[in-house]
Amino acid sequence: MRNLQREVLGALLPLKGSSRTQETLPKRFPAPGFETIDTEGNLVSLAGYHDTNVLLIFASPTCNACQAIYPTLKEFSDDHPEVEIILLSNGDDDQNKGLVLDYGYEFPVALLTKELSDSYLISTVPFAYLIDDNGLIVSGSIFSKYSQLGELLDSK
Repeated sequence: MRNLQREVLGALLPLKGSSRTQETLPKRFPAPGFETIDTEGNLVSLAGYHDTNVLLIFASPTCNACQAIYPTLKEFSDDHPEVEIILLSNGDDDQNKGLVLDYGYEFPVALLTKELSDSYLISTVPFAYLIDDNGLIVSGSIFSKYSQLGELLDSK
């Protein structure tokens, strides 16, 4: 019986604390292409952002941690014109439009689909990936404050 308990506990050990971790795409990995629709009905495609650095932010209007970072995203965008931001939200159209109106975002807020979440290995939000001007993953991380987004940029 003790051997069985050790086997079970050994199998469960990697899950300990897993709610705070997130598998990420490897650095220098080509960022998966995508097409989705923003709050204005326009097509948003990663291919449309070649030759520029892109910060993909994955979020949900019903996520408390996301709600805490929403006010800082416009400031971050204004402070870092060297990077284009795309906010990918799993909210419905009204919720996503509300984000634009409430926070004055000038960057796209686009629909986060399950397929898009899966292609970027997103299992928790808020999460951000920095993609370089060659379309390669620079870094990715769970974040909860402005300074952590800056750290993503510094990793380039």
